[in-house]
Order: sequence, then C-alpha cells, then structure tokens
Amino acid sequence: MVTKNRSIRWSKLLIISLLPIAFALLASFSYLDFTPAPLKNSDSELNSASVNHIKIGDIKWLNNKVFTTSELNSAFSLKKGDAYTNEAVEKGLYDKVSDLYIDRGYLFIKIEKTEIHNGKRVMDLIFTVNEGDRFKIGTIQIKGNKTVSTTDILSKISLKQGDFFSKAKLIESVRMLSMWKKFDPETIKPDLNPEKKNPQSEFGTVNIIFGVTEK
Repeated sequence: MVTKNRSIRWSKLLIISLLPIAFALLASFSYLDFTPAPLKNSDSELNSASVNHIKIGDIKWLNNKVFTTSELNSAFSLKKGDAYTNEAVEKGLYDKVSDLYIDRGYLFIKIEKTEIHNGKRVMDLIFTVNEGDRFKIGTIQIKGNKTVSTTDILSKISLKQGDFFSKAKLIESVRMLSMWKKFDPETIKPDLNPEKKNPQSEFGTVNIIFGVTEK
C-alpha cells in the first residue's frame, strides 16, 4: 500500500489478474493474445495524458522473487522518461511481463498496479507481484484424431509431460500441428485444465487436451 503525502495529487490501484489463463483460450493463435478491456472514464483521461506530455517517473517492483527488477524492467520495456499512456503500461504488463512468468510455468501470476501522479507531469508506477504457484504439465491428451495416432501427434509438439508449462511452447505446438497438413488448423484447440495443488507438492499440475479435426 502506498502512503499518500502532500506531493501526491492522484493515485490509482488496479489488480491485473490472469486466473486462470485457460479461460482465455480460443480457437486460433489469437487465443493467447491479450486485448485490454475498454478503458473506463478515468483511464481514458489518463490515456490522453500523453497530449499533456506526462512522462513515466520512477518504476518500482515489489515482492518479485523469480525475476530480478532488472529483468522485469527489461520485459516491461517502458522506462523512466517515456511518454505515459494507460494503454502502453497495460500492454507492457499483459503482453510482456505476464508472458515472462507464464513461460516459466506461473499460470496464476497477479500484478497490482499503483499509479501516482505527483503533479509535475510525472506518473510514478509501483507494481506489486504475486507470483503464485509454478505448474508442470501433467497429462497431454489428443481428441478428434481417427487415423493419425496419438503417439505420432505427441511426437510433433514441443510440450512434454513433466515439463514446466510454457505459453511459448504451447503456441509452437499449435503451429507445428497446423503445419502438418493432416489437420484443419482452424480447429486445433488446446484446453488447459489446472488441478488443485496438493499442499504436499512443490509444483501444481496442468493437464492439456488438444482438440483436432483431421482433413
């Protein structure tokens, strides 16, 4: 929580939640592309702040353990002195920082975003990270195949049972199946099913089902 002082004229706290990523899956590669929700009035005002030349001030990351502040700043890509827009900030978090975690198996990453407008045309940003549990891949099933064996299909994909989950490998797996020309690429649908984590286990488990339609 940020303590307000006299120099702070405006502040806002948002919670960015990816619980669970499975609900975001659609029918094509676009299922893993995040499109921010329509901006609220207050967000619209901030998004137009670049017209008034508001710049990004200090950027702080709190509670991050998996990645260093330097690594998160690199993924976020925006830096002190860049023009501030709400859209650019959320794109950095959703499209870049969240992917950094999801590619390491952290499916339930949450980030609290606190924006502080200090009245000097500068927007300070504070990101509080709740990394959550790390997930390994459990079972991988194929549904819809009739003539192509499950063994052959599994040999084509990047994801393997026991690996840590990776969004990049999931996308690559869909791409490989699409290029195989044995399936209709528009109907390849991966379905993620995280299991409730056993308190005795170090990692969570996510099972994956690939739905396919043979040509």
